[in-house]
Amino acid sequence: MSYHLEVLPHTRQSILKVVAGLSLEQLTTIPNGFSNHLAWNLGHVIVTLHRLCYLRAGLPSSLSDEMMDAYKKGSFASQDTTEEEITELKKLALETIDDLKADLEAGKFQQYEAYQTSYGVHLGSIEEALTFNNVHEAMHLGYMKALRQHVDV
Repeated sequence: MSYHLEVLPHTRQSILKVVAGLSLEQLTTIPNGFSNHLAWNLGHVIVTLHRLCYLRAGLPSSLSDEMMDAYKKGSFASQDTTEEEITELKKLALETIDDLKADLEAGKFQQYEAYQTSYGVHLGSIEEALTFNNVHEAMHLGYMKALRQHVDV
């Protein structure tokens, strides 16, 4: 399981580099051909990790219900995103990984409710969830790089 946790921070650092230096307007612009903005993608990867790992393991998430709803699968970007929210998301991008590592080391993930992803991938354990999460985050990193090209002026 340690390799999954070695890859995850690299992807999150890459995501943070994509959004670095952009204005609130750039982070919340939805270019033609896209369904969400950069800020939504950042929040979405954070929330998805918690939904796949914590909620499926029957554990509470440290994220607020509002954040969980705003960035869950099937949600859409808000035009009301604030600088404060962006700052919080950037902070959580790395903090949530540290929390996950600590919780894994503490043995908190004793059960896992199986889940079929929209990719058609069956997740039956925390290890499988971590593997899939890395694929999911890499996909969103690609989306974010494409989005950045359309908002970078």
